[in-house]
This record gives sequence, C-alpha cells and structure tokens, in this order.
Amino acid sequence: MTDRSLIDASLKDRLANLVKKHCPAPSSTSDAPVQKPTLADIGGMREARLWGEALARDLADYAAGKISWDEIDRGAILYGPPGTGKTMFVMALAETCGVRLIATSFANWIDNGDGCLGDVISAIKRDFNEASPGPCILFIDELDSLPTRKSGQRGDDWWASVVNAILTEMGGIAGVHGVIVIAACNHFSKLDPALLRAGRLEKHIPVSLPTLDDLPGVIRFHLSSDEARRLGDLKPIAVMCQGMTPADVGRLVREARRNARTWKHSLRPKDFLAALESGTRDAAQDWRVAI
Repeated sequence: MTDRSLIDASLKDRLANLVKKHCPAPSSTSDAPVQKPTLADIGGMREARLWGEALARDLADYAAGKISWDEIDRGAILYGPPGTGKTMFVMALAETCGVRLIATSFANWIDNGDGCLGDVISAIKRDFNEASPGPCILFIDELDSLPTRKSGQRGDDWWASVVNAILTEMGGIAGVHGVIVIAACNHFSKLDPALLRAGRLEKHIPVSLPTLDDLPGVIRFHLSSDEARRLGDLKPIAVMCQGMTPADVGRLVREARRNARTWKHSLRPKDFLAALESGTRDAAQDWRVAI
C-alpha cells in the first residue's frame, strides 16, 4: 500500500464518525451556556451556515467512500465587518464536522521570533505542517493584514515574500486529503487575487450584520436554556438589538444579566432595555427603542 493510500485509509477511519453527524447536531439542552457550539446553535450567517452544512455532508460522504476528495471545497474566505461572528462560525463548523481546528493569524506569524522574514515564513510553515494530515480545518484570521504583492507600499519585496510563502503552503496543502483552509478578513478588496483563485480560498462568503429575523437566534445563542425559556418570545428584545453585531449582542446579554443580579430577579426584557439605556446609542437606535 502506498503512503498516499495509508493516509487516505487513516483519514477515512478518523472521519467515520461523520456519517452520523452530516446534519448539524441539535442545540444543547443544558442550563449552562453553550461551550462548543455547532452550526445549529448560531443565528444569522445564512450563506455561511448553508455552505458549512454542505461541507459537513460532503465530509461524511467522503468518509463513507461515496465521493472523492476532489469533490470537496479546498478553502473559503469569510469577509465582513468586525464582530459579525466569523471566528465563532469556524469554531462551530469544526465542531459540526467533528474535526480538529487549528486557529492562527497574521499577528501570530509576525510575533514569531523577532519578526524577521525568516521567522515569519517559519511560523507559516509550522501552522500548515501542524494541519497535516487531516482531518483538520486550518483557520487564518486577519488575512487582510497582508497587502497585495503589487500594493505600491514601502517594503513590497518583504510582503511579496510572505504572500508567496502562503501561496506555496496552500499549494502543498491542496494535495493533502482532509485539510480545509478557511480565512477571515474585514476588507475583502485588499486580498491578493492569487489567494482567492480556484484550489485556494475558492469559496467567497460574505458575513453581514444579522437581520431582525436572525437576531432571536443570535440572542438565544448567548442565553442558557433556562433563560431562553423564561424570556419566551425574543422578538421584542431583537427589535432593541437591530444594527448590532453578534459580539454587541453578547455584551448586551452580559449587561442585562448584571442588571438582573443587581435587582435580584430572573432575567427579564426590562434588563435589556436598561442595559441599552445605560450605553451609548445613536439617534436611530433611540428611535427604534422608543417605537
């Protein structure tokens, strides 16, 4: 048996449990907040969740020998404003798929050693090597910290070497069955086109602010099951949260809990309203709360 056959056989053994997990797992019924969310637990991000659910099914089909690795997306880029839940999505995706998650970022690479070019490239190689063999999701945050190789900025040669190192590692990892590279950024237009072509970060997924219909799910994600049961209909609270990122909603829930503890009662909608009133809002948010 060849080395590649051994890797494929090992990968399929490790992915066998995905056959029963190719649909997102149900939300936790524990009273404690969800610690390891699945795609079923997060609200909003419809396009990203649909892609993630399809990827989980594809991995299960690969494990069952129904499809080849060539049928599975090699990578994806999530882009959108800060705080919209891109990192949380990747964590939930790895949990849903039942695979390892290796999370890194440009900041991690630049902090390696004294930040000289050789140290940065070594850090990039280290993370890609750690992801192989699969099954694994390698997550690269802050990818828009890298300018394009022809940005016209000072030190273009240095940046070009870093981008080329990432492209080289992505080219190598593309042949490793079971490894999927996902990156995140705030400014999609800043990325080098070579990173985005087919075979690399080929799936481009926008992640925007949650809609009013999305917000009850986002709020529920930050609540325990007991809190969600006591609050009941979350739509009135969702109206208060329009224009917020998922990170903002998480902060609001924490502040509402603090209010409930101060007033010595279970969490109530008025605790959220008080949290909003104590924060800084713009005129549009004041108008929504008043309505």
